[in-house]
Amino acid sequence: MLGSLWSLCLEDPFTSAFNIDQPKETKLKQLPENLIVELKQRRRIEYTECVKSATQKFKEIVLVKNPKYQSKKVPAVDAYIDKCIELFWLMSVQDPPMVIRWPKADSPFDGDNYKEYCRKGRKVKIAVWPAVYLHEKGALMNKGFAMPY
Repeated sequence: MLGSLWSLCLEDPFTSAFNIDQPKETKLKQLPENLIVELKQRRRIEYTECVKSATQKFKEIVLVKNPKYQSKKVPAVDAYIDKCIELFWLMSVQDPPMVIRWPKADSPFDGDNYKEYCRKGRKVKIAVWPAVYLHEKGALMNKGFAMPY
């Protein structure tokens, strides 16, 4: 069972990163708790294979639609994308997973969770960077940035 779940992680890294507790594709009704714990530990320790697969799939599915990316392959941009996916992957495989939240346009500016970018104001005009939380309803790890109006 562990081998088939690990294969699922490599085949569909974006889905399996979030659904290890209830893997639909394996057709297993209930997994033993020790197997779930083992898989989560293995996923954190041996994450490089999953990150490579996730990065490849992201570039094949998402970036292929961006003509600017396709015409101007810049090594620095590829390195940035690789690092972002690695960090998001590691955040998602924590138990419980870390959470990022983007401020919504036209919502009231929340100074407790976001820093003002370039100007002061009462409502969010543009989301600049998300806030990072330890887990859902968890402690704020890092404030985000938003440009208010």
